[in-house]
Amino acid sequence: MAKVQQETRLEDDFDTFVPEARVREEFDVTAMTLHRWDNDPLLGFPSPITIRGRKYRSRKQLQEFKERQIKLAVANRKLIASPKTAL
Repeated sequence: MAKVQQETRLEDDFDTFVPEARVREEFDVTAMTLHRWDNDPLLGFPSPITIRGRKYRSRKQLQEFKERQIKLAVANRKLIASPKTAL
């Protein structure tokens, strides 16, 4: 049983690097948009790492970014919807 828990923890700690082209596809944005996101500290988009001139991003950080954006979108939707219900 302990071995299974240890393997699960190792898998949870494992991270992959996503190539820049895949990130653009995943978010359906251009290279210029990623450049803008990289230079917007308030957005909190994961910073790239460069290996031999190619940019990669952490899969875990990308997933955390998506989750934050979804929470913000839901919260904003509630804020926009609440004045209508108060009328």
